[in-house]
Amino acid sequence: MKPILQSSVTILGAAILGILTAGCSETITGHYATRTAATADIQKGWVPAVLPASATYIRETHNLDLNTGTGTFDFAAADAAIFKDRLTPLSAAQVAQDPLIPRERLRSEGYAFYQYNDFYLAVNWQRREGEFWLHYPD
Repeated sequence: MKPILQSSVTILGAAILGILTAGCSETITGHYATRTAATADIQKGWVPAVLPASATYIRETHNLDLNTGTGTFDFAAADAAIFKDRLTPLSAAQVAQDPLIPRERLRSEGYAFYQYNDFYLAVNWQRREGEFWLHYPD
């Protein structure tokens, strides 16, 4: 193959590969009405197992390539005390280390920060809603 033709084929191949891989996303989103409906993603580690039995409106997004995940949920007041007892409070310094967490917004909206296994959680106890982030220590 002539050098110009070979270089054109290489460039064309790289462009096609770039187009094909750019369109492929390893980001998956799940919406679950209840904790029971989210069982498969809890078992896979994408949703925290600590969510109370009354958890509803669970939304989660995870990226298989980056091994990251985030989500939101609501829960019933009856489960608040048991749920809170299972969480480890986080200091402001610990929360500040994770760039994915919108700390200032959550803090201004009355959320408190916690950890459970590989997850950071922000919980608003008055509104009975929370957010979570899959967190792997450095």
